[in-house]
Amino acid sequence: MAPATRDLSFRIAWRALLKIIVATSLLLISLSSFIAQPPLRTINIRIAFDEEFQFNKQWNVTIKHVINASSRKFKNHFGIRFNVIALEPWKSDNSLLSIYDLINDLRKKVLLSDSDIVIGFTDQRTRKEDIVGAALYLNNYVMVKKMNSKRLMSLALSHELCHLFGAVDLNEKESIMALKNPGQDFDMFTTRIVLLNRNRKFIPHIFPLEKDKWDEAVNLYKDRKRLGRKEVDLNIMLAIFYIEKKEYDLAIAECLEFAALHPNSVEIHNLLGIAYRRKGELERAIEQYKKVLNLESGIPELHYNMGIALTELGRLEEAIEEFKRAIELNPDYAKAFSNLAYIYLNLENPDLAIHFARKALAIYPEMAKALSTLGGALILMNDLEEAEFASIQALRLNPSLSIPHNILGTIHMRRNNLDRAIAEYQTALANNPQFPEAYYNLGRAYLMKGLTNSAIAAFLGAIDLKPDYAKAYSNLGSAYIKKGLIQEAIRAFQMAIEVKPDYALAYSNLGYIYLDTGILEKAKSSAAKAVELDSSLPEALNLMGLLYEREENFSNALVEYRKALNINPENFKTHQNLANLYFKKTLFDQSEYHYKKVLELKPDSPSAYNNLAVIFFHQKNYLSAWAYLKTAERMGAKVHPGFKEELRKKVQD
Repeated sequence: MAPATRDLSFRIAWRALLKIIVATSLLLISLSSFIAQPPLRTINIRIAFDEEFQFNKQWNVTIKHVINASSRKFKNHFGIRFNVIALEPWKSDNSLLSIYDLINDLRKKVLLSDSDIVIGFTDQRTRKEDIVGAALYLNNYVMVKKMNSKRLMSLALSHELCHLFGAVDLNEKESIMALKNPGQDFDMFTTRIVLLNRNRKFIPHIFPLEKDKWDEAVNLYKDRKRLGRKEVDLNIMLAIFYIEKKEYDLAIAECLEFAALHPNSVEIHNLLGIAYRRKGELERAIEQYKKVLNLESGIPELHYNMGIALTELGRLEEAIEEFKRAIELNPDYAKAFSNLAYIYLNLENPDLAIHFARKALAIYPEMAKALSTLGGALILMNDLEEAEFASIQALRLNPSLSIPHNILGTIHMRRNNLDRAIAEYQTALANNPQFPEAYYNLGRAYLMKGLTNSAIAAFLGAIDLKPDYAKAYSNLGSAYIKKGLIQEAIRAFQMAIEVKPDYALAYSNLGYIYLDTGILEKAKSSAAKAVELDSSLPEALNLMGLLYEREENFSNALVEYRKALNINPENFKTHQNLANLYFKKTLFDQSEYHYKKVLELKPDSPSAYNNLAVIFFHQKNYLSAWAYLKTAERMGAKVHPGFKEELRKKVQD
C-alpha cells in the first residue's frame, strides 16, 4: 500500500475512532445527567402588566410566548420551570423615566402574596439610554420592557431571571449574560452559578443561598474576576456575600472598587452603608444612605437600612419614620414591621409593639425576631402565658436568639422560679455576650436569691456594656446596701441620677440611705425630688411617710401611706409601714389587718409574725400568739425572752 493510501486509511480510522469516543462520552454524560438530574423545581410567578403594555394588540399572547420561551430554556438547562399563578394589571406611574424606578413602583403596588416572583411588563417610555430589563439578586421582582421582537423580549427576560439566580453581566460573546448583544447560550460560568442557586429561597427577608454554599459562590465570583474582563457586577455579588459572611472590610473594598467606576450607583452605596453599619461605623453608614436617598428615594431597602442605623444610634423617632416610609414603598415589608415593633417595645409602648409584630407575622408567620418582640411586649402587658408561647416559638425557629431567653427568664422570675430564670439569662448571654439587659436581669435574679456578690458583678457587666444604664446603677446601689457598702451605694444612686436626671426611683432610694444614716435633710430633699418627678411612685410616698413618722407627725405619715396604697394596693412595704404605724399607736385591729396583708404578699417576713404574736397577746388570744411567735423564731426573728416566757405561762394556764 502506498504511503499516501496508508495515511488516508489511518485518518479515516482515526476519525471513526474519535466519533465513537465522542458518542460514548456524550452517552455517558447523558446517562450521568439522567441519573443525577434533581426533581424539576417549579417557581410560581405573578405577572403584572401596565396600562401602556395593554394598549398593544395581543399583549396577552406576547406575555404567554415570552414566559413560555424563558421557562423552556430554564427547564432544559437547569430543571426549573415557571408557573404563572396570577395575571393582573398594574397602573404604573407615568412620571417615572427609568426601569429601576418602575420596578420599585411595581414592588409598591403588586405584592408577592403566594408567588415566588413578580414579573412586570411595561411599555412606558423611559430615558433614551435606559436598559430594557432589571432584576436584583436580593429581591423577587423582574421588569422587562416591550420590544418589537418576542424573541428579544424572551432573551431579556431569561437574562434578568439569571440575575435572580446569582448571574452577572459578562463581557462574553454569545452568552445570554453578555452586556452587549447577548446571545442565546448559557456560558459555563453562568451555568455553574445558576445551578448553585437552583434551590435558592424566595423569602424576602432570608438570604437566598444556603450558608454551606456561600464559599463556593465566592470562589466562583473570584475566579471569574481574576480573568480581568472588567465585569463590575462581580464586585456587587462579592460585596453581598462578604457582608453575609461578616467579612466587612472585604465587602467595603469591593464596593469602593465598583464606586470608582460608577460613583452614582444606588446599590453600591446601599451595600457600603450596610457594611459600615455592621462594623459599628454608624455615622459613615448614614452618610452612604443619604447619598443614595439623594439619588433615589423610592427604594424601600434604603429607608429600612437607614432606620436600622438610626435605631442603633438611639434616634428612635427618626427611625420610626424611615421604617414607615419603607412600608409605604413596600406594604409587604415584614422586616420593617418587625423593626417598628422592636422600637415600640423599647419605648415601652406594648400596644403598638404587639400591633406591628402581628403585622409582620401576618406576612411571614415564621419570623423569629417578630415572635421574640411579641413575647417582650406581652410581658409588659403581664400576659405571661402568651409571652412564653411566643418566645418558645421564636427559639424553635432560631435557637441562637438571645432575646427570647431573656423574656423566658423574666417570666420565671415573675413566677418566683429564680433558678430557671438565672439559667435562661445565662443562656441569653451565652448566645449574645454583648446583651446588657440580660446582665441587668441576671443581677436582679441574683439579688432576689440573696447572691449579692453575683448580683453586683452582673450589674457591673450591664454598665460596662451600656454606661448610661440608669436602672443598672440603681439596682447596683441596692446590692451595695445589702453588703453594707453605704458610700458605694450612694455613688451608684448618684450615677443613676447623673445619666437620667428625671429618675424618681433613684432619688427615692438615695433618700432611704440618707434616712437610715440619719442625714435627714438630704433624705427630705431626695424624697421631695422623687415625688416632684413622679407623684405616683409608691416608694417615694412611703419614704415621705417614714420621714413624717421620724418627726412624730403621724397624721401626715398616714396620709402618705394611704396615697401609696391607693396607687398600688399590693405593695407589701406600704402595708408593712401602715402596720408598724398602727402598732406604735396601739391600734391593734388595724395593725393586725396590715400585718396579715404583709404575710399574704411576702410570707417570709419574720418581723410580721413576731408583731402579730404581740398583737394577739394583747387581745388575750394566747394560743394564736404562741403559734405566731414560734413561726417567727423558726424564720430567724430575735424574740424577746421575757415576752416569750410570759406568753408561755399564759398558754400553760
